[in-house]
Amino acid sequence: MPNAYMSWQLGERLWAGIGLTVPFGLKATYDPTFIGRFQSQKSQLQTYDINPSLAFKVNDWLSLGGGISYQYARLGLDRSFFAGTARAQTVSLHDGAWGWNAGAMFKLGKDTRVGLTYRSTLNYDLAGGITVAGVGTATGKVSLSMPDSVSLGISHQLNDKWQLLGDATWTHWSRIQNVPLFLTSQLGTSPAGAVSDTLDLQFKDGYRFGVGANYRWTDNFTLKLGVAYDRSPVPDAAHRSVFLPDADRTWLSFGGKHQLTKSGVLDVGYARVFLKDADTLRVKTVGVAGAQGIVSGSYKAHVDIVSLQYTHSF
Repeated sequence: MPNAYMSWQLGERLWAGIGLTVPFGLKATYDPTFIGRFQSQKSQLQTYDINPSLAFKVNDWLSLGGGISYQYARLGLDRSFFAGTARAQTVSLHDGAWGWNAGAMFKLGKDTRVGLTYRSTLNYDLAGGITVAGVGTATGKVSLSMPDSVSLGISHQLNDKWQLLGDATWTHWSRIQNVPLFLTSQLGTSPAGAVSDTLDLQFKDGYRFGVGANYRWTDNFTLKLGVAYDRSPVPDAAHRSVFLPDADRTWLSFGGKHQLTKSGVLDVGYARVFLKDADTLRVKTVGVAGAQGIVSGSYKAHVDIVSLQYTHSF
């Protein structure tokens, strides 16, 4: 998904910036005959974030920054619903939320920098439509708090060729436990205020650790290498949701930065994400009268990511 950033200097010690990002872009689609279609047929979560910010250089070893964030989210959940016969159910919800972020960068000597950042939680009241084929259409809502996070990063210029990098992030995923979907209007015989569905997630906090290095190959080209481990918030097989399954991840990445002109820089990168083989044993209400469905199986997956970035200085 595309991201864009811009920054400019307002004074001797003051900078302003703005970022347009897509923090979450998750999607899972199953075949129409998938045995777990009564739990999920298609699911999608997308968020779009705009983040203006200011940074101030306090002195030669300390800089401070902060900003506000507006994030728009869309959630789509499609599945089959058992009401005597199988019926298609579609849920489409959206909302926007405000948050904030703050950080500090410390210069420890000539060659070492340490950065610390915090991003606040975002509280959504997602609202929209719920449709069950042959039953009707209604409105519904979900209250969801996306997690806050703390990140620590360090860079060290080892010599004129090598730069070493490291980072660690804690994400407060345990904010998300049970996520009920409430009807705000009548759907069939279900009145407004009834719970149409519940996402039983029981997330635990997540951690990510990464190390990397930049090697200055020539005056105009730098090689980049990195590895990272990302612990999934999913606690066990019973809570590994079919609608967006997740597992622990290991990242391997490499890329390069090429100075095209005095003011233009091109970055190209590739990452392979290895997801740990993960079992699921998911029991869920899939229809009227408390009808239950069970999905038992294993997920095996990897992800390939190609990135392209251009930076221009004015």
